[in-house]
Amino acid sequence: MKKLLLLGVAAVMALPASGDTIFLRDGRTFDGKITQKGDDVKIDIGVGVITVKASEVLHIRTDAPAGGKPPAAAATAPATAFPSGGAAPGSEDEGGIDIAATGNPEPIAFTLMRRIAAAGAAPEDLAEQLRQWRIAVHDRHRKVDGKWVTPSYFVTHREAFNKEYKNCQDLARRMARLRIRTAQDQSNQKNLSTRYAKALRDLAGTWGDAQIRRFLLGVAEYHSDNPGVADGIFRKLIDEAPQIAAYHQGCAMALLKLNRPLEALEQASIVLQLRPHSQTALNLVREAMKATSGADVQSPIYVRASAAVNAYEKAIGSQAAATTTIEWLMPDARPWQDRDKTLPIPACDRLVIVQAPAVPIGQHTLMVDETLTAGAAEIVVRLGEGRLAPASLLRVSYSSREKPLGVAMLHVEDAQFTPLTVPEPPAPARPGAAATRPAKPAPPTAPSAQGRSLLAYGLGYWPAMGATPRIISGHIAAPDADKVAEVTFRLAPGEAAAPIIAGGDTLEGFMLGRLDAALSDGGPSTLLPASAIAPVLARAKRSSGTFNPTLGYARLQRKIKPEPAEGKCFIVYAIKQEKME
Repeated sequence: MKKLLLLGVAAVMALPASGDTIFLRDGRTFDGKITQKGDDVKIDIGVGVITVKASEVLHIRTDAPAGGKPPAAAATAPATAFPSGGAAPGSEDEGGIDIAATGNPEPIAFTLMRRIAAAGAAPEDLAEQLRQWRIAVHDRHRKVDGKWVTPSYFVTHREAFNKEYKNCQDLARRMARLRIRTAQDQSNQKNLSTRYAKALRDLAGTWGDAQIRRFLLGVAEYHSDNPGVADGIFRKLIDEAPQIAAYHQGCAMALLKLNRPLEALEQASIVLQLRPHSQTALNLVREAMKATSGADVQSPIYVRASAAVNAYEKAIGSQAAATTTIEWLMPDARPWQDRDKTLPIPACDRLVIVQAPAVPIGQHTLMVDETLTAGAAEIVVRLGEGRLAPASLLRVSYSSREKPLGVAMLHVEDAQFTPLTVPEPPAPARPGAAATRPAKPAPPTAPSAQGRSLLAYGLGYWPAMGATPRIISGHIAAPDADKVAEVTFRLAPGEAAAPIIAGGDTLEGFMLGRLDAALSDGGPSTLLPASAIAPVLARAKRSSGTFNPTLGYARLQRKIKPEPAEGKCFIVYAIKQEKME
């Protein structure tokens, strides 16, 4: 599993040296003298040398010579060092992004836009490839098992699943009616059990989306008393999507069957961390704690789990042990249920995880691109390495005269942030009137961003475009009267709204995301200044989170002390359901 880095580290601002411009696959750009030795590419930026691998380089552009001659043609190293170009849908080279993690065509379209921008023009082959991928975006193509398919593919597989599901139910009913009286009955029971286990695997295999299909297969192996196989399946799913509680849940349940309770407790604790208001999650932790040996009660895993359980105000007992229903904590308003060792029926055709950078604007409040939160079934914020926490969407009202900001606000009850300063907008001038009392001194305001270090954090909306944020340095140009200030940098196509931080502690605004694959470069690079954000912050502080992963169930009450979350910027993930019709 790739490590996702926590934002908020200090960036070193460097003066670019004259020479070439190098474009990297993660969206970063450097100016300087560029040399290559073997697999290493060195960039002398004037105050130091940056070294990157040749495979990370997208394109090199050479500046015009000082003598006034025309610019040299774009320099590109041999294909083995600097892969170039895109590819038509279905081919092996799809733009230099993480192909295995690319299930949507949007990341490929945005990568092609970046290549065209790096080339300074639109080469005919890249322009044609971009046109094809825009068609794929519009027609909702998705990649399954290495092939790009249309929505009808998912409809067909859903129908096949429903048909096979009825066959499994018939076998389950036959097993329930069977009474064991003779040796022949025992033989029939064994035969039916073998057939049923195979039927469950076949049923899981009919689902269209590969990830949900593997989840269903893990459930099938668990019900077929193959916990070792189920554990391996769930662990791979965790590597792929650690934000999904049900994958940790399946792993914990399989480990309990394997009599490895301390490992199970570690996974169950993550489930409770992601779903702190779920009775199912709490019961799973308690079950793992009960199974843990007394020799392990001093283990840090057990101690942390015990503290988490003790935080709940009422010692609610576990659900009836005789129940045959399992609630799988997949991203949904309600858990996906299976009864009597069947498989849960998925509520969507596939799940999609997207990401964006967020900044703290309150002790428990983050601000993030609203595109991320729209239609999210679940929202998770990465607070540090190995530390995930659920987030709730804050509903903020707007007056009829206000335009939507383009950003949303999240409540994270398990974390305590150090909020950034948000400059207040200038107060409107009041009509002249005889003052009876001395005017109150104006509250202190943040110093102007002019002359201070200014950083923005860019991150591809799709994780396949990279899990590491890029830090963009720049400055705010002095605005003319009655005009909004502009910044000297722009986001790359496919990047979500990027917060702009001045002086390390002041939010100067957001560069709104460029996420429309149908528009040139993903849309305009628009500045949302802090003056537009400040008026709604007071209303946000009075709002309460309305997003609840256990919607429809009573929230478990607990007493917690939020843990400090260090950093100025954090990665937020949204898990969205896709229904392909």
